Amino acid sequence: MEGMFKNAMPLIQEFEGYRDTGYYATDDEKERGIVTVGYGSTHRVGHGEKVTEEQANQFLMEDMMEAQEAVDRLVTIDLSPNQRAALTSLVFNVGQGNFAKSKALVALNTGDFDSFKQEAFGENDGFVYSGGIKLPGLVNRRSQEQDMFTGMLSGN
Repeated sequence: MEGMFKNAMPLIQEFEGYRDTGYYATDDEKERGIVTVGYGSTHRVGHGEKVTEEQANQFLMEDMMEAQEAVDRLVTIDLSPNQRAALTSLVFNVGQGNFAKSKALVALNTGDFDSFKQEAFGENDGFVYSGGIKLPGLVNRRSQEQDMFTGMLSGN
């Protein structure tokens, strides 16, 4: 577990960024009343409410544990610590439901790593779109998660 926090937490913090005030991340989330705060935590505060960095870090640890539990429940093959950390970051970002119903998970669980990497991290097929728009930040995040998954990025 310590490796997961050492490796995944800085990656998540880097890409999520820290915001101390609850906000709507997208118009869709505004319509659905989903408020984000801290390092990408949702359903914790109301719009405009503030949190301390300590609270944000606690929320992040709890959210990462939830994402890690989803990885452990959904993935049926053995994972290295780096692979588990990369998938924790991915699930934290895309959500358990999206990962659970993805082609990426099917490929991973059948041991087809090439298809998995394309479906999860690929610049055209991977989890790089939001609202149908390809986002450079998601392309960059998926690239770093893929590097962590393949052992090229081990965290510091």
